[in-house]
Amino acid sequence: MKSAFIIQPQQDFTDFVAFARDEGVDGVELMYFKPEAVEAFSRVAERKRILDDHGVAVSAVATWHVGLADPPGSDSADIIARGMDYAAELGASCFFTGAGEPEGDNPAAALADCYEDWRSRAEERGLDFCCYLGHKGSYIDSEDVLAEALEAVPNLGLKIDPVGLIRNLDADPNDILFRFGANLTYFHVKGLTRLRDGEIEPPPGFDALRWDVMFGILLEHGYDGFVSAEPHGPYWAREPERRKAYIRHTLRVLGPYMADG
Repeated sequence: MKSAFIIQPQQDFTDFVAFARDEGVDGVELMYFKPEAVEAFSRVAERKRILDDHGVAVSAVATWHVGLADPPGSDSADIIARGMDYAAELGASCFFTGAGEPEGDNPAAALADCYEDWRSRAEERGLDFCCYLGHKGSYIDSEDVLAEALEAVPNLGLKIDPVGLIRNLDADPNDILFRFGANLTYFHVKGLTRLRDGEIEPPPGFDALRWDVMFGILLEHGYDGFVSAEPHGPYWAREPERRKAYIRHTLRVLGPYMADG
């Protein structure tokens, strides 16, 4: 498996790319929410120069709050297409976005109608391709709905985040990874500990989740893709040095589970 972490648009791109180089991280993930995506895609030459100067790869580009099967007339298709081209120009390994929030009473059929065209477009650009679950931009918000989507689109690539499965699908990540891990294309990691009076979001390995169990399931599925650290929550996400500490903790703890062989 390969290591990565998220760089969000509001962060100092050069600083975090240099951090990735210095820490020996395999790639950086670039995520864009709908309002800022189009402006960001115009800066591809600048981004590519910085990445090349530091010798850092792009693990994935993601567009959020838009989806493949969104209703006609939305701007989702244009944003996704431009994001995919941006990913290809940066030499990214993967592109992912939402499954969409289609109109009508059969969203799985709507996703099936468009998925292969998008997957082929990604393949032509040398990109792995997958969809996130359970956020705005994706109608897939439960384990049952996910099962229906995979029945309609058996080759549906999945971006999976165990904490997202808990919060947004009300699902056990071990069960999801066991049932659907063969479709896993890109893996996010962040931590979660629920307490009597609330919750905290420490790095993976310092939280309450069984990362050893999850990585054991991934090994049985033969997953060898990226593991992308996602600093999350008010304590870790806002300040650059805390983000960096979170990434270091995460990759040092999970590194033995990611080792080849």
